Amino acid sequence: MSTRRSPPPVPKSSKTLPGPKDPLPERYDSAPNLSTEPHTAINTRSKRKRETDLDMQAIMTEIKDMFSSLSLEQNKRISNIQTSMSNIEKQNEEITSSIKFLSEKYDEFFERVKKLESEKTDDIKRIHILEDKVEFLERKLRSSGIEVRNVPKRVQDKQETKEDLCQIIKDMGKTLEVGLNDSDIKDVYRINSRSVEKPIIVEFCSTLTKEKIVASAKKFNKGKTLQEKLNTGHLNFKEKKPVFVSESLTPRTQKLFYIAREFSKANGYSFCWTSRGTVFLRKSENMPQIRIEHESELNNLIKSK
Repeated sequence: MSTRRSPPPVPKSSKTLPGPKDPLPERYDSAPNLSTEPHTAINTRSKRKRETDLDMQAIMTEIKDMFSSLSLEQNKRISNIQTSMSNIEKQNEEITSSIKFLSEKYDEFFERVKKLESEKTDDIKRIHILEDKVEFLERKLRSSGIEVRNVPKRVQDKQETKEDLCQIIKDMGKTLEVGLNDSDIKDVYRINSRSVEKPIIVEFCSTLTKEKIVASAKKFNKGKTLQEKLNTGHLNFKEKKPVFVSESLTPRTQKLFYIAREFSKANGYSFCWTSRGTVFLRKSENMPQIRIEHESELNNLIKSK
C-alpha cells in the first residue's frame, strides 16, 4: 500500500484531459478538502455504562433520600422544639407572674406578722402590768391574814365550825403571848389542799395584829428543838405535830416562794423568807437582803456569779 499523500504528477507530454472513455482514476488517501465535502451521518457507538457508575448513582440516590428524610425529620423536631419552647416561655411567664404575686403577698404577710408581733409584745407588757396590779390588790387583801398549817380538827366525827377555829387561834395566841379576842379576828376558814390537814386562813382586823402573830411565832421557835417548837400540843391537842405559821400569800407568791427556797438550797443562800407578801433572800447574816419579785430575777442572780 502506497504511503503517498498527494496526487501523482501528470506527464508533461499529455496535454489533453482524459475523455470519458478513458478516465483517469483519482486516488486519494484522504479527502482533499474536508470542509467542502458534504456531511454524512456518522453512526457512533454508545459506550456501555459501567456497573460502578450505576452503583454510585444508586448510592447517591439513596444518600439524597436519606438527607431528604433526615431533613424532614429534623424540621419536624425543630417544629416540636419551637412548640415546646413556646409552651415553656408561656409557663415561665405564668411562673414569673405567680412568683411576683407570691412575693407581693409575702411582703404583705410579713408586714402583717411584724405588726402582730409588735402588738403581741405590747399585749404581753400590758398583761404583765395587769398581773402586777392584780397581784398588788391580792396582797392588799391578804395583808392582814396568816396561814396556819398542819392543824387537825378537834373532833374528827363532828363538823368543824368557825367558833372551833377561832378557839384554836386564840389558844395559839396565848402560847405566843399575844392576847387575841373574837373581835380581833375578822374571818377564819380552811382551804382545800393536797395535804391531809387543810390549812387554816385567818384574817385579822388589822395588819398590826397579823405582824405580831408572825413575829411572835418566829421568836417562839428560835433556838428551840423540833419537839419544843410550836406544835399541836400547845393548842390543846393530845398528839403533838409541828405547826407552821406564815403570811397568807397569793398563789403567784406561793409559787415564787417555793422556787426561791429551792434556789437558796442549791446556791448556798442561808435565808429565804416573806414579808408583807414579798419574797426575800440573803446570802448570810452580814449580807444585804435581796428582794425577789419575779422568777427571772433568780436567773439573773445565777448569771451574776
